[in-house]
Formats: sequence, structure tokens, C-alpha cells
Amino acid sequence: MNLLFISREFPGKREPEQATFNRQQIGGLSARMKIKVISPRPWFPFCRRHLYYPILPLIEREKRGNIEIFYPKFFNLPVLGRNFQPFFLSLALCRTVRKIRRNFPFDAIYTNPLYPDAAASLTIGRRFKVPITAAALGSDVNMSLNSRWRRRQLMKVLKNVSAVMTVSNDLQKKVTDIFPQVKCKTIYDGVDHTLFQPIERAEARKLLGLKKEGKIILFIGNLLKSKGVQELKNGFLQLAKPGDTLFFIGDGPMKKRLADKKTGCAVILKGRIPHQEISLWLNAADLLCLPSYQEGVPNVILEALACGTPVVATKVGGIPEILPERECGILVPAGDTLVLMEAIKEALKKEWDRKKIRLQGLKFSWEKNVKELEALIKSTLF
Repeated sequence: MNLLFISREFPGKREPEQATFNRQQIGGLSARMKIKVISPRPWFPFCRRHLYYPILPLIEREKRGNIEIFYPKFFNLPVLGRNFQPFFLSLALCRTVRKIRRNFPFDAIYTNPLYPDAAASLTIGRRFKVPITAAALGSDVNMSLNSRWRRRQLMKVLKNVSAVMTVSNDLQKKVTDIFPQVKCKTIYDGVDHTLFQPIERAEARKLLGLKKEGKIILFIGNLLKSKGVQELKNGFLQLAKPGDTLFFIGDGPMKKRLADKKTGCAVILKGRIPHQEISLWLNAADLLCLPSYQEGVPNVILEALACGTPVVATKVGGIPEILPERECGILVPAGDTLVLMEAIKEALKKEWDRKKIRLQGLKFSWEKNVKELEALIKSTLF
């Protein structure tokens, strides 16, 4: 079987830590079928210093192992361009797919997220008469529910793809509410259990050059307002004791506000780090905290569970499906700093059973994810 994977969210030379879940999933699928990847990069020719410019491809294509990856540029208007992305994406895809098709007669297309990537891939599916399996990841659906125009775009995608994979039951319900007839299956993401496994907290801190004393709370993700990072910072500063530290790992528009000098060294921004180092940070931390307003199923929670690290997170999206409350963490309502602060305080006092938390993390593997996804894709061929 030949599979074409289409997504803007795929690691490249300039952003090796982007969408590592796609790299792991496609890597697993490549052991079971032949795959080529098209990962378009946004391009605006009149502003070389624009936000998108640093992630333009250094090369048009590269090969990693047995996977060939293509990086075509697509025209994207800053700020206003999102509504036009499917159109410009489809133009870039058509040019690249014509070249690929000569030597790679793909049988099916797999694409994520639903918008704009799956929307743009509809043109390719129709042109070459191949089925499309699309994945709903979270924000592609959640951000569209309150927009009549975006909801219509999602409806168009769901009507025309052959199958949809969702990363949580919560997301599956939202998708089928939009278009009940869609063929839809929930397949949870996986974890690399050889990388994410428990080690002694003192050893992890030593390897990272951190002090042994004090509590460490960890946030990993994009620094966005919708991730609840401001509430986390405010709550931490009210309950922190001398020696306690809140680490933010990631980057985003909230970076400057979180880096307020008045916080001193209690709040530290580490920026982006290699994916291989995340396991050390999760083991060094007493607690992972993710107070998002909305989510699909955050991979970092699965990784924390695999390391035996307790989690405080909001009761949104698919998080309650993967995080047994009181056994592996505490769930709180979104946007409530006071409740979040009390949950963190309680979690830091509790003696957690790391082995039990680890067992929950072992339920999620890339092997299982890939096997179920392969079956779903192949079901569209018959």
C-alpha cells in the first residue's frame, strides 16, 4: 500500500520539535506501508522578516530513513490569510502531487488537521480518485464551533472524506454533531515508552543541573492565553514557598507577560527544548500543570503519566478520558485561579503512587495507535 501524508505540522530542519506526534505516528506507519510526506510551509513574499519566514524550508525536500518529505511553499497573507489557506494550500499541493504521482501511485491520503489541511486535500482526493482519511486533533474543531463560516468549512470536509480519526471521544462527539453520517473512530495518541519512563527525581534534577530542594511545577506547551498560563503563574506566586520554582517550557505570544521581572527567579522560562529532554524534565518535576481552556488530548499528559508524574489539568476536551482523577492527578474547571491554586497545593502535599501512574501511561502506545490507524485507512479502500 502507498500512502500520501499531508500536513503543515511536520518537523523540518528549522523546527525539529514541531508536531513530534506526527513524526512518531508516520514513522510507525512507514514500517507497515510506503509513505511520502508533503508538509507545506507558509510564505509571504513581501515581508522577509514576517513571523512565518524562519520556518520556510532550507531545501525543497529531504529523506529521513525510508520517508521522503516535500516542503512546498504556499502563499499566506499575514493575519487575514487563514480563511484563504485551503485555496492556496491546494495550489501548492497540486504542483507537488503531480511530480510525486509519476513514480508513486498512492492508494490513499492521510491528512491532519481537519482545517485547513484536510480541506485543501479534498482537491487532491477528487483529482486522483483516492480516499482520504483525516484526523481531528482538537483546535481544528474547537475553534470552529462558534464560527458559522468555519463550521460550514468543516461540514464540507466531513462530507467528502472517507473516514475521520479523532484523538478523543469528546472530539468524536463534536465531529458527529456537525455531520452525523461521517465514519469516525477515536484513536488515542501514543507514547514512546523507551524514552518516557520513571527515573529518580534527584537523578533527573542532577542531570538537568537543578537544585535538589524545593518543589518544581512544570508547564509544557505553547505559551498562549488559552492555555491558562496567566492563571498558572498567578496561582503559583500566591502559594509558592522559598525554593519552589515554576518552569514554562515552550514559546508563544504570552512569553513577555510571563517573564515579568517582579517574579524574580520563582518563574523561569526555558523556551523550546529538544523532545528527548522532556522526559528528564517530567521526572525532575513534582507536578505537571496544564490549565488549558480547551484541548484535544495533550501528548504531554500521556508522557507525564508514562514517567509516573502526577498532573493537575482542566476538565476539558479529552483530558478526563485519559487522566483518572485522584489516582493520577486532579482535574479543575478552566479559568479559575483560586481552584487551580488549591489543586496545586493539594497535589504537592499528596504522596502519589508513581507505579500506578506509570501503569496508566502504559495504556497508550504508538504501536497500538498505528495498528488502529492503518486498519481505518485500509477500510476506506473497500
